[in-house]
Amino acid sequence: MLSINNKEPWAFWPTRICNGFSPLAGNQLISGRYNFEFSLDFTIRKTYGLKSTIFSILPIYTCLNYYNEHMSNIDVHTKKGRDWREIKDTIFINKKHNVTVKNLANSTFTVCIDNEVVIETQQFSHVTDPQMIFGATNLPWHHDNHNYCDIDLHEFKMFHDDTLIAYNRFNKYFYDKSFDISNNCNFIHKI
Repeated sequence: MLSINNKEPWAFWPTRICNGFSPLAGNQLISGRYNFEFSLDFTIRKTYGLKSTIFSILPIYTCLNYYNEHMSNIDVHTKKGRDWREIKDTIFINKKHNVTVKNLANSTFTVCIDNEVVIETQQFSHVTDPQMIFGATNLPWHHDNHNYCDIDLHEFKMFHDDTLIAYNRFNKYFYDKSFDISNNCNFIHKI
């Protein structure tokens, strides 16, 4: 398990730390142009402020936010603009949850929390080098919009065209990186 603390987010951004190890790194697949699916098991331990971010995908600003035991939301950036949904009575502090995100290239983008669909929208956006941030909305060196939380990550898996390309169980680390047991160098690392 990876325990992320306030103001210490981690990222799924392998091109930042090992550019060139793979012809198509896992973070580059988080795009409307590719078939991908990722699954994250997490537990929120503590929140700060009015809103806390479980994960965000930058720079296209797609994120899962927690407000309180009765209200969360998902923002998704599509080719047509932003799509947003309220999520009521679904995410709770100190309870393990699963979020699964599935994109069909140039088609549907679906997010499920604990096997319940919370949003299905069309045509997820594309950028060439996206980053997924855990425990914050934004990168720490940006001066606003952080929405930190203390969060435990239990497991992260990512598939491209049904092939496992990243698998982090957060039980083996080196130099502030979680070892990717798929052996594809798709590390999750401390920012």
